[in-house]
Amino acid sequence: MRVLILEDELPAQLQLKRLIEKYYPSFEIASMIGSLEEAATWLSNNSVDIIFMDVELSDGVCFELYNMVEIESNVIITTAYENYALKAFKINSIDYLLKPIESESFVKAVEKCLGSLT
Repeated sequence: MRVLILEDELPAQLQLKRLIEKYYPSFEIASMIGSLEEAATWLSNNSVDIIFMDVELSDGVCFELYNMVEIESNVIITTAYENYALKAFKINSIDYLLKPIESESFVKAVEKCLGSLT
């Protein structure tokens, strides 16, 4: 499984990286990106199975990315804000994790993704 972490805060990037390495050591973290522009460019040339996507990024709200590139990956929204949940599910995200992300919630979200890929 190839994974993209779209998160502009370093502590949150590192937390996701640690969770992936602990619970899914066979996963490849393809990239850790902090902005919409960089993500759009990267996704235009690369593919991943799962995107962990923060809502509020340094240059906008993650939902804008859907207007920039076609996203075929499973998406797990990671945010500190509850008010984006409805919008997250309208873009067919697999799950919505509130920060700080709990291990049990993280594993359940990833397992949902794995189930949708089989």
